[in-house]
Amino acid sequence: MYTSCGFQSNLQIQSSLARAVTVDSEAATKTRTLHTLNVSGHFKKDNGRATMRKKGYLLFIAIGIIITMIIAISIFSIKHKYYSMDNFKIPFSKGWIDISNENPNGPPSFIKDLKDNPGVLQISHAEYLSGKLPNPSYDDLVELSKNIGQKNDFGEIVNKSSGDCNYGKYGFVEFKNKDFPFISVWHISDSKNFIFVTYICSVKPDPDEISEVYGILKNIKKKWLGFL
Repeated sequence: MYTSCGFQSNLQIQSSLARAVTVDSEAATKTRTLHTLNVSGHFKKDNGRATMRKKGYLLFIAIGIIITMIIAISIFSIKHKYYSMDNFKIPFSKGWIDISNENPNGPPSFIKDLKDNPGVLQISHAEYLSGKLPNPSYDDLVELSKNIGQKNDFGEIVNKSSGDCNYGKYGFVEFKNKDFPFISVWHISDSKNFIFVTYICSVKPDPDEISEVYGILKNIKKKWLGFL
C-alpha cells in the first residue's frame, strides 16, 4: 500500500511538475512571440529608415550630377559661343565671326577673324518633313560630299573620311585645285535631317586650323527640346 501510495504520490508530483512545465512553456512561448513581434517591428522600422536614407542618397547624387552638368556647360559656354540655327547650334571658339551679311543671298558664313586670308566656313541644312527616313550610312555621306565637289569642279580628291559626331554621323571629302589649295565638303546627319558644310581656303591652312574647324563641326549639337 505504501508503495502504491508512494507511486500515486509520485504520479501526482509528476503531474504537478508537468503542469508547471506546461505553464512555463506557455509563458515562454508568449514571451518569445512578443519578442518576435517586437523584433519584427524593429526590423520594419529599420527597413523604413534605410529606404528613406537610400532615397536621400539617390536625391543627393542626382542633385550633384545636375550641378556638375551645369558647371560643365557653363565652362564650355565661356570658351565657346554658339551660333543658333533651326534645330541645332554650332559651338565656335574664340575669334570666329559671322560674315553672313556680306553675302545676304548665301548660307550662313563664318571666318576666323584673327587670321590673314582666312578660310570661309559656310553651313546650311535641310530638314526632314515627311516620307521615308533617309537614314544615310557613312559611305552615303562621303558620296554626297564627293558628288558636290565634282559637280562644282573643286578639283582633285586628296582625302575623305567619316565617323560619329555629337549630331549623329558625318562624311567629308577634301579637294584641292590651283586656285583653292584646300576645300573640305561635309555632310552631317542625324538619320533624318542634313547639315551641309564647305570650308574653302585660298591659302593652304595649317593643320591646327583644320583641326579647329573639324572640332567645331563634330561638336554641332541638337537643341534641347528644339530650342535650348
